Amino acid sequence: MDKSIYTILSILFFAVSCNTKKENQKLENTIKSNTDLSIVFTASELKSKSLEELRLIRNEIYARKGYVFKSEVLQNHFENKEWYVPKEKEKITLSENEKHNVDLIKQIEAEKKKEFTLTKPSNEDSSKYSDTIVVNYKDNKKILDILTLFPETNMGSWDWSQKERIDLVNEIKKNNFFIDIDPIFLNIKYVEPNTIGLSVIDGFWTLSVYDIDLNTKLVITNNIVGDGNSFTAYKLKNQKLKILNLDTIFGDYFNSLLKNNSEGCASLLNENEITFDYDFSHPEFIKISSWYLHKIETDCFKGNTIILKLNKSKSLFETKEVLWEENK
Repeated sequence: MDKSIYTILSILFFAVSCNTKKENQKLENTIKSNTDLSIVFTASELKSKSLEELRLIRNEIYARKGYVFKSEVLQNHFENKEWYVPKEKEKITLSENEKHNVDLIKQIEAEKKKEFTLTKPSNEDSSKYSDTIVVNYKDNKKILDILTLFPETNMGSWDWSQKERIDLVNEIKKNNFFIDIDPIFLNIKYVEPNTIGLSVIDGFWTLSVYDIDLNTKLVITNNIVGDGNSFTAYKLKNQKLKILNLDTIFGDYFNSLLKNNSEGCASLLNENEITFDYDFSHPEFIKISSWYLHKIETDCFKGNTIILKLNKSKSLFETKEVLWEENK
C-alpha cells in the first residue's frame, strides 16, 4: 500500500475513534456535578437524546443525591459509577435548577412518548419495553377513575398532582398500557378492580374502594412509611369525596385483640401496633395481621389477626373474627 494512503487512512481512523470517544464521553458527562447549581439544561441539547438516554440522564440527578432505585436495571447501572453513594434513609431534595432539569426532561420524554404511542405496541410487543406497563382499563375502570379524584394533600409525603394522575389514567384508557418515566411514584405494583398499590420514594401507598350501593362507596387510602400506616377514609358519592372520621368507619378494632384488659396488656398492644399489616384486597373484608405477635402471648391476646367485614347498611366495618395465624 502506498505510504501516503496508509498515513491518510491512519489519520481518518484516529479522527473517527476520537469522535466516538468524545460522543461516549459527552453522554457520560451529560449530567454535570450537581454541586454546581448554575447548570441548567436546555431543550435543544436534550431533544436529540433517545427515551432511554433521557431516562438515564433524569435518573442520574437523583442518583447523585444517593437515591436507591427500585428498578434493578437503574440500580445496577448507577452502582457501577464511582461517584454513586446510596443513601437509603435520607430524604431526596432537589435544588430549583435540578427541579427545572427534571421537569424539562420529563416534558421532552412526554413529547417523545406521544410519538411512540402513535405506533402503539401490542400487549405481546409491549413486554419488549422495560418501561411499558400493561393495565386493562375496562377491568379496572372503577379504581382508576377514583384515583383521579383525590386532592393532592392525600399523597402523604410525596407529590403527585391531580393533572398527572388524570393524564396517566387517560393514557391507560386509550392504550391499555402506560410508559413509566418516573422513578419516584409511578412504580405501580398491582392494579385490581377494588385496589391499587404504588411503591413511592419513602414507602408504599394503597387505594381501596368498597361498594355501599350503586351510587355510594367507601374509599380508604393507606400511606405506609417507616413509622407505620397513615389512613384516610372518604365517602364517595356523585364523583365527590367527603372525608370521614376513622373511628366512625373502623371503631376501636384493636381492643378486640385483648384477652386481658390490664394496663400492661394495653401498653404491649400499643407498642406493637407498628407490626400490623393491612390487606385491603378483598371487596368486603379487611385483614389486619401482626407479623410479630406469637401465640405465646396468650395472657394478653386472643389472636394476632383481625378480620373486619363491611356492613353496607351502616357504611362501616365491624369485627367479624379474631384468630391466631402463623407468622410468615
